[in-house]
Amino acid sequence: MGVIVKTIFIPAICLVFISGCASMSKSECASANWETRGSLDGQNGSPLSLLSSHAKACAKIGISPNARLYNKGHANGVKLYCTPRNGLAKGRINAEYNDVCPVGLEAPFLSSFVDGLELNLYKVEQEKAVAEFRLFRLRLKQAAHDGPVPENLLDDLDAEEDAVSRFSSQELSLKLRISETRLKINAAGG
Repeated sequence: MGVIVKTIFIPAICLVFISGCASMSKSECASANWETRGSLDGQNGSPLSLLSSHAKACAKIGISPNARLYNKGHANGVKLYCTPRNGLAKGRINAEYNDVCPVGLEAPFLSSFVDGLELNLYKVEQEKAVAEFRLFRLRLKQAAHDGPVPENLLDDLDAEEDAVSRFSSQELSLKLRISETRLKINAAGG
């Protein structure tokens, strides 16, 4: 797994199986600045409900989080998370959105997030088309060694070559959308 995938995947597993994966260590609980912790969680796009996981983890050493400070920090943190630029970045890596953005920030964030998801999907589809084209090309080469090339294999190769060409022509349109999204992000200041 890549570093980005691990960064997103491991905390998600911890949230799902919190009993086996404490959200905070004993030393983190003992030295916690709850406003800072809330801000960091907000900047990571974590939901407010993560506070209850922190409370469970810290209860083991007799520490209760300061919910007021945590919520204040979280509210400030999500303002940094809920930017169009971050929405595009999170969408491009197919990150999970935890419905943390306040009403005034959610629409521009989600618009860019969706653009990022579409870019990610396009990339996956393009890679699949290129891989299938290479596979058919190798099958064609292999079939040539075995004798006459079956007609259906040539038809499949033509179809895959057409698919790769379609992706190449769509690439220009996609680059235009990326440029438009970047302009919107820059105009929105974030």
